[in-house]
Amino acid sequence: MKDSNVLGDLMKRYAAAGILILVLLISATVALSHGGKHSAGELTHLQALKKSIGLYERLLNSEKLDQSWEHNLARVDVSNRQKGSKKEIVVAFQRTEGEPLAVYIFFDAVDGKYSGSNFTGK
Repeated sequence: MKDSNVLGDLMKRYAAAGILILVLLISATVALSHGGKHSAGELTHLQALKKSIGLYERLLNSEKLDQSWEHNLARVDVSNRQKGSKKEIVVAFQRTEGEPLAVYIFFDAVDGKYSGSNFTGK
């Protein structure tokens, strides 16, 4: 009897985890499926996010970022910034602990080219 209770509890946990993952996937799909109005060639936040994830993974694989950046990642923010006439999209990967707390990746908002990355956001 005890084994069947353990198995039942395990099945409930897997079902709850599966439902949570499904809800998160549906929420992300709805949130990201906006019909963005941007000019041809202008980088969208979603495109910047996709490009920055690839760069972030390369930084992890080349050990320019240690493993704590993978295990302690708390959130990712995408924002616009303008310096004079230059428009950029900034993707910030923030972790829960360690110094520095964030790494920033910059893209030119018009042509989508990588502009640089740093730990200061400047």
